[in-house]
Amino acid sequence: MKMTTGKMDAVVRIFAGLGDYHNCAIALAAHTRKMPAGIGGDYGIDDMRGAGAIKDAMRLVRILNYISEKEAQDAGIEAFERGSYFRVDNAKGNYLPPPKKATWRKFVNVMLANLDEVGVIVPWVFPGADAPPSPEKVAADLRAEHIFLETLQRLNLAGRFVNERGGRGHAPPTIAKEKEAKQAKIGKAALEEAMRRLFEKETIRVETYGPPSHMKSKIVVV
Repeated sequence: MKMTTGKMDAVVRIFAGLGDYHNCAIALAAHTRKMPAGIGGDYGIDDMRGAGAIKDAMRLVRILNYISEKEAQDAGIEAFERGSYFRVDNAKGNYLPPPKKATWRKFVNVMLANLDEVGVIVPWVFPGADAPPSPEKVAADLRAEHIFLETLQRLNLAGRFVNERGGRGHAPPTIAKEKEAKQAKIGKAALEEAMRRLFEKETIRVETYGPPSHMKSKIVVV
């Protein structure tokens, strides 16, 4: 049976009456609609399934959103693990100030006394912004730096020099297209950060080459 706004409003008012009578808060769970094929992004309050009377009656609405591809990459999380991390967003919060930071959660397996495993939700802090880098993030950064250096040395030996300035021959997008980066699934953004860190560590430097009238720059390993 299709639930109209009027009928749903009557149902929600029943829960509101129970809350008033028992002096308690009541939480209702609702599904979100499916995103159209090929379209990603975060869910918002208007993505709740059901009549609008549900969200209109709520004082607080929280939406759960999985970690995005870019956020996962920044945190050093592998693509297949993305489904274990999600954010709790305040889509509507009467009488609440805007949140100062995102609220993250993670699914983990817990071993029971009978050796069964159950999935539970635990707090999780996004590394780098609100906490020190996670072991996964550190490992991902080191892997990107290794791929940058390995590919850079091979390109230099072949006379295919890359630079730090941008444009044609810019190191991160050039290296991202090479076999080493593709096999390791390391993209341009991760290589940009790797190059910055390697310069800070003085592991790489810039040298000039070519005739004085047409000097060029290249990145080399120290």
